[in-house]
Amino acid sequence: MADIYSTSSTSSSSQTQLEALLAAYQATEQPKIDTLNSQKATLENTQAFYNSLNSKLNALVSVLDTYGNYTVSNNVGSFSKLTTIDDKYGSKAVTSSNTNVITATATSGAFTGTASMRVDRIATSDVLISKQMALSDNFGVSEGTKTFTININGTSKDVSVVFNGTETNEQALQKIATTINNTEDIGINATVVKDTKSTVRLSLSSKSTGGENNIQFTDTDGVLGLLGINTSLGAGTTSRTIATDTTAGFILTDYNVLDAKMNVNGINVYRASNSISDVITGLTINLIKPQELTDQPVILTTQVNTSAVKDLINTLLTPLNDIMNLLNSNKSLIRNESSINSLKSNLRSLASSRISSITDGQAPKYLTDIGITVNDSDNFIVSDTTKLEKYLKDNPQKVADLFTAPDGIISKINNMIYNLQGTNGIIASRRTSLTNQITNYTKRITDTQSRIDSQTEVLRKQYTTLLETYYQAQNQYNIMSSLSGLTSTTSTY
Repeated sequence: MADIYSTSSTSSSSQTQLEALLAAYQATEQPKIDTLNSQKATLENTQAFYNSLNSKLNALVSVLDTYGNYTVSNNVGSFSKLTTIDDKYGSKAVTSSNTNVITATATSGAFTGTASMRVDRIATSDVLISKQMALSDNFGVSEGTKTFTININGTSKDVSVVFNGTETNEQALQKIATTINNTEDIGINATVVKDTKSTVRLSLSSKSTGGENNIQFTDTDGVLGLLGINTSLGAGTTSRTIATDTTAGFILTDYNVLDAKMNVNGINVYRASNSISDVITGLTINLIKPQELTDQPVILTTQVNTSAVKDLINTLLTPLNDIMNLLNSNKSLIRNESSINSLKSNLRSLASSRISSITDGQAPKYLTDIGITVNDSDNFIVSDTTKLEKYLKDNPQKVADLFTAPDGIISKINNMIYNLQGTNGIIASRRTSLTNQITNYTKRITDTQSRIDSQTEVLRKQYTTLLETYYQAQNQYNIMSSLSGLTSTTSTY
């Protein structure tokens, strides 16, 4: 039993030694895997960088496209600006001293300065009201289709109402109102109003304000006459009949009073609408409510909207800065990427790049002329707003030209990034190459690991065979030793 235990113990110890030897072999081979993994990780980091750069360049291109179109022919780039882009650099802002009375907006073509205004009245809709009628009384119209015509600002619309001849006043008015409101583009709204518990009236109001939209009518079949609405009311004249609590008529005698009336710098102005865009060039004036005679005039002040132009410029600077920040945070990675290093130096030089097509001695020719500089973090910033304001007040087109001239900043940026973009660009080519290299390294790692694993199994089998041979020899030796000992003992006896 002692020999059996000894053999078993030796076998267990040898197995432990075997695993240790195999582990040592694998450890000597592991640097090969580690090297490949390290090289693959470097490629993956480079790929992630190019993916990020591609995304940020796309964001920049989206901004550049809002300025105009960039094309390349025979390796020469050409930029053509959008017709509306320069207006954005002439952005104006208008403020009102009393927004409860007047608000306003300004286009780039608005003159800078102030205007004094007083609102005497605002534009209102015309209103025509029927006479007061008992709810339950018979309307008094025969069965059939009855027609009348409504005319608003030269547009006539026929209204045909179907009656059965038994309608009460309330029912008839409801039919008339419904038919009017269902008539396309008729220009008025109809409302049935119960002015008392037992009486009812029809109210007609023009959809658009102003005297030009005064209500006129033709009562072909006498339906309107039953409402008290007839030619005696003076529709279309300046001396119309005023409605009372019981009789038909208009709210205002003179339809011209439906127009808004305001005074601009001492000049009376009349308009049909409360939104007025043809009084002062570039301004849309919105009248909110009329003023009392003792109220102070409202002062509108129009000036260059530097903040809006600065925001416009920053929409371009932001994606540029995003790219610069990415490049600066990957300096070691891009050290050997010549095209990317060129991009960085070219972008940084934008602030000091002269726009050669600008020959006006009073116009800005560099970004620095309008206060745009590059800080210590390689970021473009508007560091001096006063420079920008100066040129905007003088002539905003000069600022626009700096960006949108044929060789302006937008064109220069497009030239810098053109070769990097698109399916045939440097970035796409580099990303494809990196993907192929990473795929290759993945295969090499898998093949190398497979080879190491296979060699480990070969060594395991070889060592196991040696151990088995060793154990067999040891057993034979033990048997021979036992037999030799037995022979010696027999001889003694």
